[in-house]
Amino acid sequence: SSMHRWKLSLARVFASQALDVASSYRMRELNPMLASSDGSFGAKGAGIKLGATAGLLGVEYLIVRKYPRSARAFTKINWSVSIVTTGFAAHNFAIR
Repeated sequence: SSMHRWKLSLARVFASQALDVASSYRMRELNPMLASSDGSFGAKGAGIKLGATAGLLGVEYLIVRKYPRSARAFTKINWSVSIVTTGFAAHNFAIR
């Protein structure tokens, strides 16, 4: 069902974000919102990134709960986001 596929897509988004965090840890961070005082990506950036992801997925959950037909569109969005984020992580691991 579309609801089941949407739930799987949530796991993929979170997994790709966690992979990106792991690949970025202790590297130079270009986003000043995520950079530690020494300019690297660390616990501060990881907390912000994973917290923002959890918040956005929480909002998505509330929308899908009220409008179940939106699950299909969110599934596509989530797959796209997870593919792009996994690509960023692969890049980071390649330049380590």
